[in-house]
Amino acid sequence: LNAMPARRITAADLLHLPVIGGAALDPARRRIAFVRTLADEAANAYRGSIRVCELDSGSFTVLTHGVARDSAPAWSPDGARLFFLSDRRGAMQLWCIDRAGGEAYAAPTIDGAVSEFAVSPNGRFIAAVATSPQGGRDVEARGWRRVTRQRYRADGIGFHDERPRLWLVDLERGSATALTDGSGFVAGPAWSPDGSQLAFAGEHDERADGIALRELMLVQVGAAQPQPRRLLSLAAAVQGPAWSPDGTRIAFIGSDDPQGCYGQTNLQLFSVAAAGGQPKCLTPNAQWTCGDFTITDVGGAG
Repeated sequence: LNAMPARRITAADLLHLPVIGGAALDPARRRIAFVRTLADEAANAYRGSIRVCELDSGSFTVLTHGVARDSAPAWSPDGARLFFLSDRRGAMQLWCIDRAGGEAYAAPTIDGAVSEFAVSPNGRFIAAVATSPQGGRDVEARGWRRVTRQRYRADGIGFHDERPRLWLVDLERGSATALTDGSGFVAGPAWSPDGSQLAFAGEHDERADGIALRELMLVQVGAAQPQPRRLLSLAAAVQGPAWSPDGTRIAFIGSDDPQGCYGQTNLQLFSVAAAGGQPKCLTPNAQWTCGDFTITDVGGAG
């Protein structure tokens, strides 16, 4: 065989490099959904398709065909369908598709662009984080923006003209209701095992100028008027809450070092009682960090 001539990698090669991410194991542990993303040079955009790999046979099924940027697949509890994010109608919104195939269909619309979501244990509800574009429209109409805090924008997001909100999507009723009022930053929604509560990371201190969120928040989903409450606050960071199987404790990643700076000090693993109390650091002497501080345009696992 004739060897291909050696050449240097160029920036243009990135346009043809498929990026794999968003892997999600189904409840039966028999298949993995993932995203294959490619750059579309002509449209100056990314195109992502949702695919499923059968673990027994190694065969692949293409569920969506990359006409938009589809991303972040998550299985329904019964494994019968996949939820995912897509910009096929403009802003990123929630979509669904049956595992057996067919056309994707939209979930109830949320005001703004959805950045992350979590499916409830019974499959009826979806908790989603979304940021409204209204603040940006107000700035464009006004023609100027007043910046008073260091945290006024972020790479990949733009200006913080609006704060993200936590939304509850009811798939049976076809409705979407805001659970937070946009007075602070929110991220990482996680359902309790019985589906009655949501834990999430938050930051509501107007004096806070860092990138990391520092609060662990809880909200009772079934309440007539849900009122989020702060379970705890650490000095430097709180992220990625996850419930214990019995629902009595919440694990999360964070730092209580008041001198800590995002990406410059190790994050540790913590646990706290869901009813409240002092958090316990589970990795006090670890010489490694929980999490990935890599900044990249090709994505990565959280």
